[in-house]
Amino acid sequence: MRMDPDQPKAKPIWRTEKMSEKETTHLNAVMCTPFLEDGYIYGVCSYGQLRCLKADTGERVWETFQATTSGIRSAGQTLSS
Repeated sequence: MRMDPDQPKAKPIWRTEKMSEKETTHLNAVMCTPFLEDGYIYGVCSYGQLRCLKADTGERVWETFQATTSGIRSAGQTLSS
């Protein structure tokens, strides 16, 4: 979303095309709050993928499991299940 500087409203600047939590290119942050820094959004997806997206386009820059678990959700589901 982009905030309008002149009035209290916002407009979407990009949307994801996928609706699946497992097969996605966007940020599906369920348990944590993503943060914005220097034009990039950082956050952890629901299966533990730490992702970086370009804030202006939503394009994924990188993804890693090194800072989190390896694709396991709290309910025991994995990316492959």
